[in-house]
Amino acid sequence: MGIVEEQLRRIDALSETIEDEAKKIVIANMDAIISILEKKQLGIGLNSSGGPLSWAYGDGTYAKRTEEIAKTEFTVEPKKEGEPYNFQWTGGTFNGLNLKTLSKNKYSIFSTDGKAAFLRKTYGIIFDLTKENNDLVNDTIIEPGLVIYIEDNWWR
Repeated sequence: MGIVEEQLRRIDALSETIEDEAKKIVIANMDAIISILEKKQLGIGLNSSGGPLSWAYGDGTYAKRTEEIAKTEFTVEPKKEGEPYNFQWTGGTFNGLNLKTLSKNKYSIFSTDGKAAFLRKTYGIIFDLTKENNDLVNDTIIEPGLVIYIEDNWWR
């Protein structure tokens, strides 16, 4: 077998396992992926399109009355008038965040918190990553993991 044929055989062998490996990388890094949703998206008041968490009765920022109520209820994060929603009243939404793989190359983030269905109904699609955050996951988590996998398995 020539060198070209040998390399093509290796490429074929790796291509059959690459999607399964990507799924394993996502599962192994689910806490980091969920953290991106929390800290770089919902926690700063962004929906899955990258826009504010606006709804029928609000523009995505806290009202003065909400700030006053939050002070008496000791929220996880402060609620200041004019600042974007941060989804940290009791902490239940973030504490309930989880990830499941839907197929070899797709996954879904969801919250098991009782308010999750209400939040989806109110704000729309909020548990999907923005394009920017999805690219961040691809570039900093999945792709580097796949490079290591390919390098480690190239000669097998």
